[in-house]
Amino acid sequence: MHPAGTPRGRRRDHPRHPRPAPLPGPRRPRGRAATRPQGLRRRNRIGRRRRPPPVLHSHLERRVVSELRRAWLITRKDLRLEFRTGGRLLSMIAFVVLAGFLFAFALDHNLVPGRDVAAALIWLVILFASTAGAGRIFDAEEEEGAFRHLLLTPVSRPAVFLGKTMANLIVIWLVTALTFISLTAFLDVRDQGSLTAHAAVLLPGTIGLAATGTFFGRMSRHSSLGDTLLPVLTFPLLVPVIYLGATSTARVLLERPWTEISGSVRLLWAFAVGSVFIGAALFRHLTDE
Repeated sequence: MHPAGTPRGRRRDHPRHPRPAPLPGPRRPRGRAATRPQGLRRRNRIGRRRRPPPVLHSHLERRVVSELRRAWLITRKDLRLEFRTGGRLLSMIAFVVLAGFLFAFALDHNLVPGRDVAAALIWLVILFASTAGAGRIFDAEEEEGAFRHLLLTPVSRPAVFLGKTMANLIVIWLVTALTFISLTAFLDVRDQGSLTAHAAVLLPGTIGLAATGTFFGRMSRHSSLGDTLLPVLTFPLLVPVIYLGATSTARVLLERPWTEISGSVRLLWAFAVGSVFIGAALFRHLTDE
C-alpha cells in the first residue's frame, strides 16, 4: 500500500478537484480493440490493398512466361520496323486491292454468281499475299546483320520463331480483313453469312499460314533462289488449309448450319497448332546452320 493509504499506481482524487464523471453511453474500448471496432477497420484496409502478382511456383511456368515475354518483345520490334518502313505491308495491300478489282471485272456475274467463287478467291488472294510477304520478313535484319546479333542474345530459338510468327500473323490479319472487305464488296456478297462465323474460319487458317510462311521464309534465305523457292515449298503443304478454309467459307456464305462447318474448323485448328509447335521445334536447326 502507498503511504497515503492508496494502492500504488492509482491516482488519489483531490477533494477540491475531483475526477470528472464519465459520459453516458457505451464505454469506448481501449488498446487493440479500439483500433478495429467490430472488424470494420481491418476489412476496409484489406479491401484497399492491391492484389499481389500471381506467384509462379513451378519452374516450367516461370520459363514459359519468360519465353512469351521475349517473343512479344521481338513481335513489337518487328511491327515497329514494319510500320516505320511500310514497304512489305503496302505491297501486300496494293496486291489485295488490285486482285479484287480485276476479279470483279473478269467474272461474268450473269453466268457465274459471285457467291459461288467468293470463298475460293478470298483464300487464294490471302495465300498469295501472305506468301509474298513472308519471304521478306527477314530481309531488313539480314541486310544489316541484326538477325545474327539477335541469335547471340540469350533468347531461345523457339521464342524467336514465335515472335516472328506473331508479327507476321498481325500483318496477315490486316491483309485478310482488307481482302474480305474488298472481295465481298466487288463480288456483291457483303450481306451473306455471319461475320462471327467468317472470323471463326479465318482465324485458325491465318495462324497456319503465318507459321508455315515464317518457317519456310527463313529456309529460303539459305538458298540462292530466294523468294522463288518459297511458293514451291509452302503451296503443297498449305493445300489442306486452302481446301478446308474455302469449303468452310463457302458454307458460311450459303448460311449453312454450324454443325456442317465445325469439323473443318477443328482440322484447321489442328493444322495451326501443329505448324506452330513443329516450326518452333525445328527452327533451331535453321538458325544453327
